[in-house]
Amino acid sequence: LPKIFSDTLKGVKLALAVAKELDDWALFAAPVLTNPLLTPLAATRTATAGATPGAASAGASARGGGGGGSQDEEEDPMKGFLEGSAKKDKKSKKAEKEAKKLSKADKKAAKVAKKAEKAAAKIEKAARKAELAAEGSKRRAEAAARRAEETAREIAELEAEEVFEARAAAARRRAGTSPPGRRRAPSPGP
Repeated sequence: LPKIFSDTLKGVKLALAVAKELDDWALFAAPVLTNPLLTPLAATRTATAGATPGAASAGASARGGGGGGSQDEEEDPMKGFLEGSAKKDKKSKKAEKEAKKLSKADKKAAKVAKKAEKAAAKIEKAARKAELAAEGSKRRAEAAARRAEETAREIAELEAEEVFEARAAAARRRAGTSPPGRRRAPSPGP
């Protein structure tokens, strides 16, 4: 690119940066891609690329196998990923089921806890409402009691005045028939 276009152009700079990144990734991935334990395809490529068929068995025996059959016995950790197979052994399926059960149980417990919180909140709200109603009822009862006491005092005062007036009237009758405030002339003696 720099031979054809000026390297001061923005697109050329970006293209060069992308190319450099790709080279760096290729250098990083080369050991991983050539490792026969990580990629079975690399193992088959190195075996077919070797000059003699004994090189493949030598590579297998170097990995710990005793011959050509040992490669089948040895399990490749990337096999399922590379082949794209969705086969899982029974243990992993059972573990997944248990995890799902636990997850469902946790969700259910959380739901029950949330429901209990809501119920507790409703109960607290009802208790506050009942307390407010009781306080209002108490205030009304106290006000009614005060009014009743005031009314009783007024009645007692009125009754006392009536009694006083009745006694005063009786005393006037006994003393004579003159109304209060007027004096009677003294009567001449016998």
